[in-house]
Amino acid sequence: MAERAARADRGLVISRQVVKQRFALVVASTLLLLAMNWVYVNILVGIYGETGYPGYPYAHWGLGLHVACWLLGISPVLWLPISARRPSQVLIWCMYLMIIVPTAVVGSYALQQPPQILSMLVWMIIGLATLQATALLPYLRFPAVRANRRLFWLIVGGMSVAAYAITIRTYGTTIRLVTLQEVYLQRGL
Repeated sequence: MAERAARADRGLVISRQVVKQRFALVVASTLLLLAMNWVYVNILVGIYGETGYPGYPYAHWGLGLHVACWLLGISPVLWLPISARRPSQVLIWCMYLMIIVPTAVVGSYALQQPPQILSMLVWMIIGLATLQATALLPYLRFPAVRANRRLFWLIVGGMSVAAYAITIRTYGTTIRLVTLQEVYLQRGL
């Protein structure tokens, strides 16, 4: 019994609660991927036809590629934290939900060369794992710096003026938003 307690302290024993939570995450992630796949195939392709959404042509490469993309899309759920202890872990979950999952679905249909999507997903997952690994690092302790309130706001204001000056010098004073037609024209190149 003492050995089991020691292993639990080192995180080697996995409780049934954690296994249930992880299983629920895998099921939820799978359902999300299937729902996004259904939306892409039945709604977007239904609206835009076989040409697909502008800039994203519809190319069906077979079930094998889709399953590989879905497995890669689900794989981060196996190691992402169940509960966030740091704000960065919430951002990692947001990156997973808004970047990895849509890429796993849309990429398997839209890219013209199938190996691209698999290597891209692998590298994206490696990047996500690297970010998650930073949560294992201890917090850095910085010494408290006492500063005059006026000096602080002078520094912040100076940095803001410098950022505006760099922006104006780079782009000029006539900044305008691009039209969707220009976006699609650029995307088509």
